[in-house]
Amino acid sequence: MAINNFHKIIIALLFILPLAAQAQFSGNISLRITPEFPGSFTTVRVTLDGLGVDLDRAKISWFLNEQISQTGIGEKNFRFKTGALGETNRLIVSVETLSGEKINTAALIIPAEANLVWEPVAYAPPFYKGKRLYTYESPIRVTAIPEIIENGRRLASDELVFKWKENYKLIQSASGGGKDTITVRSSVPLKPTVVSVEISTLDNAITAVGSITAEPGQPQILFYENNPLYGILWNRALTSPFALAQKEISVLASPYFFGVQNATDAKLKYDWTLNGGPVTSAGAKNILALRQESEQTGTALLSLRVSNTSGLFQFGDGSVSIELGKKSNDPNFFGF
Repeated sequence: MAINNFHKIIIALLFILPLAAQAQFSGNISLRITPEFPGSFTTVRVTLDGLGVDLDRAKISWFLNEQISQTGIGEKNFRFKTGALGETNRLIVSVETLSGEKINTAALIIPAEANLVWEPVAYAPPFYKGKRLYTYESPIRVTAIPEIIENGRRLASDELVFKWKENYKLIQSASGGGKDTITVRSSVPLKPTVVSVEISTLDNAITAVGSITAEPGQPQILFYENNPLYGILWNRALTSPFALAQKEISVLASPYFFGVQNATDAKLKYDWTLNGGPVTSAGAKNILALRQESEQTGTALLSLRVSNTSGLFQFGDGSVSIELGKKSNDPNFFGF
């Protein structure tokens, strides 16, 4: 007597299709594949489970691509390595019990992948060439690049359906056909943001999955000289101690990696202090003009807190000490 079961796995999707049963049998077998969603050139571990079948005493034979790879009594575990993307691996398992009953099952494994590229939607000043940092409560934009090959052809995004999740919760509004990009704002401000996607063909025959984990940090405040002749000196961040060679200086604060489009966004609140006392900007809220009223030398501490009023946890602090009556130093580009 024999029962054939057919399991088809294409990266993330496991189909169990029954084959024609030749006789009644009370037992059942199934395959567990680890990882559940294998990609290319991945070691795959397969475990045979039996319900009502004594697999420990049964003869179990494993066939990979029509070639016998392993056989023996109680051989419930098998391991192999997938090939390139779109390359098919056919696995057949044959079980013969002590009573002579036979059960066959098969798995078709075709590796596919989903690569994710992400970037925070956050402010950085002109000429900043680095990747923006992800900060608490900032939006994050994620783009999926599917690596799904069907019949030797790589499928484009508009041929696929995308199902997005943020911290394991389905985002229905961002999911659908051809929707390979999502922008989310973390629902858990002080914890890492996990964005995952499930990509499938229109007929749901092939599925790939991918995910990223973004660790948030604190925004940063850096200061620059707003020179009356040359403009803002973006190539020189003011670092402590900064020597004031002129009687007057205009200081611009740049709120790095806040979740806004510009430094003077209405959602940003600037609180300036000088030597612990509050001071108010006469012009743009991110620019403060300072003037030395006497010839005395000394040090003044300029501090600033910038907070995003649309988020409880998005704020940053910065400070710079200004030495009066000394030549200026030469800080690093952007202060990093």
